[in-house]
Amino acid sequence: MKKKLYLLLITLLTLSINNSFCQITILSGPEKTSYHQFAEDMVKVLGDKEGIELINKSTDGSAASFEQLIDPAKEGKMAFIQSDYFGIKKAEDLMNDTHKTDSIIVLMPMAKEQMHIFTRKSNGITKLEDLNQKRLAVGTKDQSTFYTAQIIQKRSKIDWYANELNYSDMLRKVASGNIEAAFIIGSSPLQLLDIDPQIMVDEIVLVEITDFNGWAEEYERDVISAGEYRWLDKDIPTFSIRSLLLVNRNKLTDADKKIIENIKTGIATNIEYLKEVGHPKWNTVEIPSNN
Repeated sequence: MKKKLYLLLITLLTLSINNSFCQITILSGPEKTSYHQFAEDMVKVLGDKEGIELINKSTDGSAASFEQLIDPAKEGKMAFIQSDYFGIKKAEDLMNDTHKTDSIIVLMPMAKEQMHIFTRKSNGITKLEDLNQKRLAVGTKDQSTFYTAQIIQKRSKIDWYANELNYSDMLRKVASGNIEAAFIIGSSPLQLLDIDPQIMVDEIVLVEITDFNGWAEEYERDVISAGEYRWLDKDIPTFSIRSLLLVNRNKLTDADKKIIENIKTGIATNIEYLKEVGHPKWNTVEIPSNN
């Protein structure tokens, strides 16, 4: 009897160890952001449909996720990263003769992320140019929005006052008048801006984002449509950026590599279901033709 119990315990321990090695952690970003929601969708759908065990680990933002992804001592092997931020890091490698991105591969492009600039209606800010000499929250250095804001400001030559501020504090600071507007990038609708219009003291509005001075030549024209937010009653022109699902191949075991391929195949196989039950911007995910 003791021998049977011993063998049973050994079997359970072996299964537990094997399962722990088969887990893949996705570095997703702050809670209530689109990255986090996309990762949650993957955890649920790929777990239920394909038996793939994923762990959604929140981070302070794309930049923070990237630093964890390239750090061999950190657990994250996969991350959602904004495409223009990844471009910045690759350019830095070229300029500085560093190799931070050498082992990073794009597993697949993901959803479009829309540029959102929101303000109080009473501020009278309706277009990007109106931000001149205004205080604009731009995220923190852990968030790729911070770096995109720098690109836009440099190219557009709009002289706003950049305020480093976490996403979670933006709405409160705009509503209180501490800053005039806030900039955030994510697949609409953002949970952060899902506000009941009935409780608004001063109406929140989105600023129209258009191109001038050629600042947007590397970005894709897009629209945040009326009704995507309960308080949005008209279409807002903007630009979007692709999110990327990145993997650090230097961190992958042979077992990990099989799981990574299964994740890629699983997304392609279940894309219609993900569109049905997941974040609305799964509809913008383009499955590569080699899947």
